[in-house]
Amino acid sequence: QLQPYANSSLVADVGITDTGYSGFGFAYCGGYLYALQHDGTLYKLTTNGQLVGSSVSTGISAHYDSGFGMASDGSYLYAITRDGLLYKLNTNGSVIGSAVSTGINTGTQFSTFGLACDGTYLYALSYNGTLYKLTIAGSLIGSGVSVGISTSSQNGFGLVYHNNYLYVINSDGYMWKLTTAGQVFVAGVSVGISIDKRFSTDLASDGDTIYALTYQGKLYKPNISDHYFARTLLASPITKTNQNTMKVIYEFIRS
Repeated sequence: QLQPYANSSLVADVGITDTGYSGFGFAYCGGYLYALQHDGTLYKLTTNGQLVGSSVSTGISAHYDSGFGMASDGSYLYAITRDGLLYKLNTNGSVIGSAVSTGINTGTQFSTFGLACDGTYLYALSYNGTLYKLTIAGSLIGSGVSVGISTSSQNGFGLVYHNNYLYVINSDGYMWKLTTAGQVFVAGVSVGISIDKRFSTDLASDGDTIYALTYQGKLYKPNISDHYFARTLLASPITKTNQNTMKVIYEFIRS
């Protein structure tokens, strides 16, 4: 098991900032990135960090000191507050139906949930590492599981679903790779994005690339690659003898 490669590249300063002690909810949908301020202002951006059109008011708001977590199922945006209120929105900023109470909360004044969607289910991650699975409609499935990681109660995690895994980031710029069942696949590794601990960074994915947006409006491409991370489990233990040896071949693929 080798240490994964990780770094980040700055894409753009997109020219927007969030206020209070929160951070943007952030998601990718239909070819564009969307950033949601705590006051419900929604921005549309290209993956190069260019603002598209004017911001719109969604008519919803979260707490100024925590903001929203946000995700997309490929057609709609979903936003959640720290007290578990879930909203469904069109990409034009129109709210569909009413807020749904999911029955979960972070238990802190300052952090919201990281939110991700695999196209079928939503995943909400609290600052203390409790991962919840919900239906798209906001119904809780089972009980929360502890993933064994935590971050400051004054910001929370950013979360995204990417290529069958969940990726997590904290305000110190450390990222983790998890299974949707909550098992840590790649331990926390620094990607070089560090902000004020009172603010959060959120993640989005277009299926090929993960993006990170900080409260200062800086758009990054964090790279946490497990090309150099390998763990192969044998069907059963093998005892080494003179007749029974093992050869390990590593194949490095550059991309």
